[in-house]
Amino acid sequence: MSDPVGYQPALPVGSRLRICELPDGLRVTRESVSRFALWREALVPALCAIVLIGAALFAARAIGRNVMDREWLLAARIGIFGVAAALLAWIIREARQNAGIVTDVAVTRAVLYWRKLNLWGPREYFWPLNTIVQVCYDPTNHSLRVHRVKAASLNAFAYISKVELQHAATLLHSAVARNRSAGAPMH
Repeated sequence: MSDPVGYQPALPVGSRLRICELPDGLRVTRESVSRFALWREALVPALCAIVLIGAALFAARAIGRNVMDREWLLAARIGIFGVAAALLAWIIREARQNAGIVTDVAVTRAVLYWRKLNLWGPREYFWPLNTIVQVCYDPTNHSLRVHRVKAASLNAFAYISKVELQHAATLLHSAVARNRSAGAPMH
């Protein structure tokens, strides 16, 4: 016989984050992610890539024309092509790494756990607590922000109320500090 399913209690009205105390930390989860939100996360970089491909193709086509009487024009078109190609490579890299919606952030005894859902499925990341500098509310992006040592900061849980995000950030930051004090010093 299988174990019963562990259902979670309903969220209070107006809440979108579930905060659960763990024996050795804290877990914050997002209630649900719509298919529309996942498509939005994937389509914005795709649309930018299409525009850049169009610019690169236009520049490449223009380079092929006989414009030798104006070398500066040829140099400008080659520059546009190069910049468009570089931006396209950057967008693809960033979309592969960052597209998706964070559904879980947890602090355990040794790591900060991060789970992100995108159209291709979930991705999980683990960062040692000694690499986490701060967890706070980010008013610029209206999200929870995790600052890391010598690495890019991470944003989670956008489009959620400021009060909920501030509460979750305070609890996560305290859990990081409490568990880190029991572990190794910060790098």
